[in-house]
Formats: sequence, C-alpha cells, structure tokens
Amino acid sequence: MDFPSPSQPTSPQPVPPQPVQPQPVQIPVQSHPGAMGTDEQVYTMPEKFIPATQAAAVPTKRPKKMVTIILIVVIVLAVLGIIGGVLFYVLRMMNDEPVVTDAQNAVVVNTNNANTVANVNVNENDNVNVNENANENENVNEDTNENVNANANDNINAVVNENANTNANTNTATTEVPVPGKDTDEDSLTNDEEKIWGTKADLPDSDSDGYTDGVEILAGYDPTNATSAGRLADNAALVGTFANDDYNYTVLYPTDWLAEALAEGDNSEVLLTPNTLDLAGQYIAITVIENPTGFTAVDWYVDTANVDEADLITFITFAGATGVWSTDGTTAYLANTDYIYAVSYRYGSSTELFFPTSFEMVAKSLTLTEPKKRQNSNDNTNAANANEAES
Repeated sequence: MDFPSPSQPTSPQPVPPQPVQPQPVQIPVQSHPGAMGTDEQVYTMPEKFIPATQAAAVPTKRPKKMVTIILIVVIVLAVLGIIGGVLFYVLRMMNDEPVVTDAQNAVVVNTNNANTVANVNVNENDNVNVNENANENENVNEDTNENVNANANDNINAVVNENANTNANTNTATTEVPVPGKDTDEDSLTNDEEKIWGTKADLPDSDSDGYTDGVEILAGYDPTNATSAGRLADNAALVGTFANDDYNYTVLYPTDWLAEALAEGDNSEVLLTPNTLDLAGQYIAITVIENPTGFTAVDWYVDTANVDEADLITFITFAGATGVWSTDGTTAYLANTDYIYAVSYRYGSSTELFFPTSFEMVAKSLTLTEPKKRQNSNDNTNAANANEAES
C-alpha cells in the first residue's frame, strides 16, 4: 500500500521539517492466535517514518547481560565475605581456646595447617611460663623455710619457759581433788570408813551419844563408845600409835593398817597403808623436811608456796599445836624449830577419796615430842672425862 508523500512548502523560505505522526497500523486480530490464514496479510510502517524516541525505547538484550553479571559478582563477593568472616572467627576461637570442639573441626576443614601451627605456638608459650613459675616457686620455698624455722625455734623456747612457770603455780594452787566416796548415812564417814572404825553405815550416830560418827572421829573420840571419856587413843582395837624417835613425833592410825618407813633405816618418810583391797591405791604419807630458818608452819608454807596467808586455813591438833592446810586440802603442815612435818593424802589416779575424814584425824593426831637423850653417848663421855681427870 502506497502512502502519499508530504506536501511541499509553497514559500521560497526554507521551513524545518515537522515530525510526521505515525499512523496506527491495523493488525488483523485472530480469534485463534497462531492460526493465521494464508490469505491474510500484515502491514507495517516504513522505518523512516518511525520517530527516534520510539526507536530508542525499544530494549535490547545486551544491557540485561551486564546486570546479571554484576549481580552474580556481588553475590559471590558477599558469599566470600561471609565465608571469610566465619573462618576468621573460627581461627580466633581456636587460638583463644586450647581445646578444639568437634563443631570447629567440622567447619575449619581447609585450615588444619593453621590450627597445627597455632597449637605449636601455644605449647611453646606454656612451656616457657611453666619454667618461669617453677623458678619462682623454688625461690619462695627457700625463703619460706628459712623464715619458718627461725620463728619456730623462737616460739618453742618461749612456750617451754612459760609452761615451766605455769606448771609450778598450777600444781600448788589449782590441783583438782577427787570428791569423797559414797556416804549413805551422811555422817562425814564414807561407807569404806564405816568399816575401818566399826560404825554403822546406815546410822549417823552409832553409839547414840548425840554426836555423829564423823564429828567424834575428828575430835579424837571413839564413835563406838557412848561415854564422854571415851577417847579414840584409848581403844587399841581401833587405833595404833606410831612413834618416830628419829624425828620426834607420834601419830595415830587405824590398827588394821600398816605403818612403816618408805626406806629401811630412814624414817624421814613413813607410809600408813590400808591392808584391804577395797582401799588399794590410796595411803597417807608423813614426810619430814629440814627447817633451817625456824619458820612456823604458816610462814614456811607462805614462803614456799608463794600464797597469801589470808587464803590459808589453819587447824589445831589434839595436842594443841597449830597447823596449816595446803590450798588443795590434801596436805597438813606442822613445824618445830628443826623440822617441817607434812602429812599428805596420796590418792594416785583414783576418782574418789576412800577415807578423807580418817586422813584428817591422822593429821590432827600428830604430836611433836621432845628429843630423847642418848644415854649411851653420855655414859661414854662421862667415862672419858673421868679417865682424863685421873691422869
């Protein structure tokens, strides 16, 4: 189909060409696409009549390829960046922690060499640190041992000296004494002592004289004799008398006990010992001590035990002499100008005292006597003097 050519200008002046508006092409529409008949024709506008803007708007395939390539590059770089970040994190964690978990080994498959080198470096550093610490420990041990030894020696000496002083004071002042044995009738005689004196364990006043048995024993009276004149020393069935001529004293003791010197030929210490198994392990000792200063019993004990006189308890013997008890009550002291006489209750490791009232009676019965004259010596001296006179 031929299109008419544009009209020419009638003016002699040149006029710029005007764009020709394209005419729409009529394209037959088929009711069934792809089933075009052979006798139908399609027409299009010649290229010279198509505007330039319309031709530039037609897309081509080349720009699409460039965009696709750029996107692929960006995606690849992003993936590589993620992988690199993961690898960096894993390697850093492996260097910080000596133990690599299974998850880290599974991720870092291609960096075994790097892990090995890192482990080697860590091991070398650990060895260096351990050696340095060992050297420091050796130095510390040497210094510590020297200091401890020096301090220990000083402290031990100080403690020993203090204990020695403390023990001396403790033995004198704070000795714990066992309690008296069972006293059924509460007459101040234990049940064991009731057997010694022949009194009744269930009757406080065996002779019914108005005085309990213990009170009579401590006063020097016979608890089995109701008469007022019944002195304990007069009943040979109950008491015996031990006379120590070497040190000038006499003392009463139960007749069924044994009275003898601790060492043969030396009467400076005499033991009064029960001869029954029930009282075994306890006895009374009488010890004689030199008294060069002539102290009284009280003055001697204050000076020797370093105690306050106001804290002491004194007693009067049956003979009227004044004695003093030790602070624990287990020793009685008497004195003359020559000797100190100590009467002691020896109870060993017993937990109770079998005869405390009998012990006190023995202490009060101690009587100091005058020294006996040596008749044989005087006779010999007189004879010697007579011979000298005759010559």
